[in-house]
Amino acid sequence: MSLQEVSGLARETQPIEYPAGHSKAFSVVKMPGIRKYGNVTLKKSVFKADQHCWDWFNQIKMNNARFLILPWIQCKGLASKILSIVNRQLPNDWHQRYGLRPVLLETFVETERHRGTSYKAANWINVGKTVGRGKKSRVHEQIIPIKDIWLHPLRKRFRTVLCA
Repeated sequence: MSLQEVSGLARETQPIEYPAGHSKAFSVVKMPGIRKYGNVTLKKSVFKADQHCWDWFNQIKMNNARFLILPWIQCKGLASKILSIVNRQLPNDWHQRYGLRPVLLETFVETERHRGTSYKAANWINVGKTVGRGKKSRVHEQIIPIKDIWLHPLRKRFRTVLCA
């Protein structure tokens, strides 16, 4: 079972305000407070003419298409770290919930808007490009932006498992 994207990754630090000095007309000093992290959401990939896959997809309600770290989040290596944590934790969580252990992750990066730098830094493999038809398209022409396809094996022998 593969995933299309890992998303919902954002961090926010709420400020704590303290009065500065003892006078009634005081100024405020702001200090970093509690950090809040967004929920990690995973988007499942779909195979051509696979109704069973679509039925399962609708049952688990797994459909979010963004892996975004907002520009004002300045934390070196954050994307790689998050992807690394997800790559390690996902197989166990998935197996516990669905009784299946994924062997390969898949995602798509819209090349007109993004470069896939986070995936490259996290050792994902760029394996090619889509043709821009979309997952449910019945036409044989580009109707959506072309995207890079990135894969991340979760097992050394993932090909053997997928081809079995």
